[in-house]
Amino acid sequence: MISHKGEIHADGSVALSGWLLPDVMTVNATLSYGATDWLAVQGHANYGFENAYGQLSAGVYRQTGRNFLVDAYLGYGYGGSWRERDEDDNYEYSGSYHLPFVQFNCGWIDLGRTHLDLGFGLKGGLFYPDFEYHAYDADNVEKPDSYEHYQSMNYLLEPMLQLRLGSEKVKFRLGLGLGFLDDLGESSKFTYDFYTLSGGVTFFFR
Repeated sequence: MISHKGEIHADGSVALSGWLLPDVMTVNATLSYGATDWLAVQGHANYGFENAYGQLSAGVYRQTGRNFLVDAYLGYGYGGSWRERDEDDNYEYSGSYHLPFVQFNCGWIDLGRTHLDLGFGLKGGLFYPDFEYHAYDADNVEKPDSYEHYQSMNYLLEPMLQLRLGSEKVKFRLGLGLGFLDDLGESSKFTYDFYTLSGGVTFFFR
């Protein structure tokens, strides 16, 4: 939610993702910059000990009225996840994915004494995975019928909600993101966490 040329947002947060109960934690960092009066660029990265992801994007933004913003981005992301077998689990998987995407955002900034920001986003992309799954029996011998190599392209849809409040220079942030892949059900071994809750701090350089 860049509002003018030269503005910089530096954001750090912790996020929890899950299907029912959260089971994945990531640390996240995002840097956004208003390059011109209409062009903004952004970089984002997160790491979750068994997963990692990074993306770059560029887009156009416009402030309509005193406090309302709209923007649209085109970007590209790359990530991966992995799990090694241990004493508790007799399986392992690893792989990576590519994600070209578009994202549309709108929201209000600097409302009231708390400088409240309230933003809504919608991200759509093409998810190209390349993952392998292996399972082993009690003698640590791989089960041939358990192997799966998943490479089916999915359509991705991610609606997002973000709230920030604080001062002109520092704001605390809360976020909710939902993620939907259209045909991951074709895989018998791979699932995904469809929601993410996050909290963090955003620093503003204006």
